[in-house]
Amino acid sequence: MQDQVEKLLAQALLLPIEDQFRLLKDLIKMHAERGGELQASTLEKVLELEKTYLATIEAEKVLTSHRSILAFEGMDQESWRDVNVREYLNQERDAWNG
Repeated sequence: MQDQVEKLLAQALLLPIEDQFRLLKDLIKMHAERGGELQASTLEKVLELEKTYLATIEAEKVLTSHRSILAFEGMDQESWRDVNVREYLNQERDAWNG
């Protein structure tokens, strides 16, 4: 029996974290449905941990997302269609020089 439990735990660790939380919640519910004694706050604690973890993951995604300047390629090209780029740049440079 212990070998089976260890195998299941090893497989559970391969699941994405969201699925690990789902598995944990389902096990708690199954235990309760079979008459197992659980403190009322057990599932609430798991849900709170899940919420905190997922919020942390989202924050990390935002902080580690890298945007490339290439994402702007081609944007607003209609605005520049009738503009002579050389003349525009010369006008800007002249404005800088006063």
